[in-house]
Amino acid sequence: MAEPLTYTKDTEHLLFSDPELVRQGIELTDESDENSGKIVGWLGDLPFKKVYLTKLGNKVERVSDYAVKFGDKHQIIFPTRKPPRRETPPADSVSDYLAATTAPTTTAASSSPDTRRPSVLPAPTGPPSLQRLLEGEVEFLSMPDVIWSLNETVNIPGVLFVTNYQLQFLYTEGPSGKPQQRCVATMGSITRVEKVGGQKSGQLFGKERQVVIHRKDFHREVTLTLRGAKSGDRKKLVEMINRFAFPGDIRRMFAFSYRPRWQFNPPQLQELHATLNSECNLNVDGWALYQAEADFQRMKVPLGDKWVWTEINKAHQICKSYPERFVVPQGVGDVKLAKASSFRTKGRMPMLSWMHKNGATICRSSQPKVGALSSRSTEDELLLSKILDTNPRPNATMMILDPRPKTNADANKYMMGSGYEKPEYYRRTQILFLDVANIHAMRGSQQSLRTLCHSVNRSDTDWNTQLDQTLWLSHIQIILAATARVIKEIHKNGNCVLVHCSDGWDRTSQVVSLSMLCMDPFYRTLSGFCILIEKEWVNAGHMFVTRLGHANSNYADENRAPIFLQWIDCVWQLLRQYPLSFEFNEVFLMRIIDEASNCRFGTFIADNDHSRKLFDVEGSTASLWSYFHRKENFYSYLNPLYSPPATNITSLPTAASRSEEIIHPRASMKAITFWLAFYLRSRNYRDKAYEAILERVFEMQCKIEELQIRLAEAEKKQLQQQQQVQHAEFSALKRAPSVKPGVGDDNGGDDDGAVLQE
Repeated sequence: MAEPLTYTKDTEHLLFSDPELVRQGIELTDESDENSGKIVGWLGDLPFKKVYLTKLGNKVERVSDYAVKFGDKHQIIFPTRKPPRRETPPADSVSDYLAATTAPTTTAASSSPDTRRPSVLPAPTGPPSLQRLLEGEVEFLSMPDVIWSLNETVNIPGVLFVTNYQLQFLYTEGPSGKPQQRCVATMGSITRVEKVGGQKSGQLFGKERQVVIHRKDFHREVTLTLRGAKSGDRKKLVEMINRFAFPGDIRRMFAFSYRPRWQFNPPQLQELHATLNSECNLNVDGWALYQAEADFQRMKVPLGDKWVWTEINKAHQICKSYPERFVVPQGVGDVKLAKASSFRTKGRMPMLSWMHKNGATICRSSQPKVGALSSRSTEDELLLSKILDTNPRPNATMMILDPRPKTNADANKYMMGSGYEKPEYYRRTQILFLDVANIHAMRGSQQSLRTLCHSVNRSDTDWNTQLDQTLWLSHIQIILAATARVIKEIHKNGNCVLVHCSDGWDRTSQVVSLSMLCMDPFYRTLSGFCILIEKEWVNAGHMFVTRLGHANSNYADENRAPIFLQWIDCVWQLLRQYPLSFEFNEVFLMRIIDEASNCRFGTFIADNDHSRKLFDVEGSTASLWSYFHRKENFYSYLNPLYSPPATNITSLPTAASRSEEIIHPRASMKAITFWLAFYLRSRNYRDKAYEAILERVFEMQCKIEELQIRLAEAEKKQLQQQQQVQHAEFSALKRAPSVKPGVGDDNGGDDDGAVLQE
């Protein structure tokens, strides 16, 4: 029997034991009570009502305003039922529609609000209303007579809506005046909200009040002019946006309210990892997509022989940013592993990430705590020695590839008590620094690039010069060069590689995952790429919440950095360099970046595995990987140029069109391209030449399918004709008179007669 629900009112921790209890017969009943039907508290962003519950006549004891008790089980109160959706009144023009949307709205204040949560903001009850809302999305505010400034010249009048997930804009378009609904910005993508204009100043429309919304991605800032706003309306709008965009607690983000009605039909995981044919991976459960055991079995890692699973980190007692189970070399006991972990910052000891078919491996960790005195740990030295012993090459070297510049590593050594390994203490070990800059340099480069992309007065004559000054492409080039060095050591030299930066969750994730992507064609499929992110970013402890600033109103936080965006840019560079080697397209990459900021799915809303389990992310949110594997979404993210490598596929194309199994990044600045479709998408820039190629390939594929159908029909028709001819010949033989023995030709009469008799 599951443990009962633990409810701690002071800390607001809600741990569910039996979520099916309510669905098994408990129903809401409105009893006479002074607080019945009134909002009394919050869970996430959803208001809850105080009600009585009954089950088959048995009374349920009330524990508090937020929980009830049935027997030895506790259960949380149901959320308020979502108000019925209202139809938008018909309109023939913008003015008619706006006139129909000016009815005053009524609000119902809570009689006993939870003081620890934001004050209740009920949804308006009057028209208009949005026509398309996600499951769990609630409309809270509508504001008519708003001007949405798309750019310097295009200004659209309409109605602004605020939901717990996004800002929606309803306007009319075209001669028919049909209402159009468009997302202005999702709450998770907002970095700050700025008030401009008012009684003393104004922009664009004189003294009318404006709200400027700045976003995390490379969309331009959103300018909303409140033409019909009354006193206090703008303040109310800004407060509501801030409430949903920066709730402070990650559990109040929309991902914990989003409940898509997806019916998963997971395939056998053995089939998922046994083939690169992604057509069998439709409608899968994204939370079950990555299975560590199956992934290492696919690599043919000798588990139980040279490598073993360790559960030393069970309940994250050693390292909160590592998974509870991971792979380490055979022959190092738990006691020595614990001591080796204490010698690494944040407890991130070396663990296995990937193994080449030649036996060379990629491991990852954080920096050692050597300090200015170059301290050493015999347990850490033993661990690296055991990793080296797993390599079948007798003279293999342990290459420690540190993505940091050496000056940064020295600063950590002499000022922070950390640093890097001293090769003399380790067996057959060399160390090399790869010069990837830290998060502060990356953040400054991103800010310069955003300023350049959003500037309207920049001259095209010095665009390349200003782009070069942002150093963004230089950082991309250095990361690709670091990846190329890892591939060289593994694939060409057959050495073992240990990658670590400072904490091992930023630059380490970039270099390790890019190396695996280049050397393992499975990770270049759509499903494999999702598994790669889940394995080397999500489970390996990249701090998505901190780096992306989820639920945080401090837009100047120095811990923010575009590490994940930068990595996706590197993947796009590889996609352009090797268009036949990737099953997915650039739209897929752009969607991943957007959803990482939107906070609609739970995939990227925790800093580490410990927080993910503490917040019950898997049980409370939907997975982005499930969304990508929906049948209605999957095929739109496929690359028509993709040709699987010969060694991993059963049904092969012609030899000339097969992609390479191992791809080598072209790290020269001459080969690095600026990603127009993403960074300048607010200006609708597209790579038309590349799109023309894809369109032509699609036309050719359609033609091939048409010819294949015609060929199949022709073969079927030919087979039918052959069967008809054979049937006619057989019928003619049956109708022919039998020849008696001895009658006919003297030399062959008997034989011919025998044949006819047959």
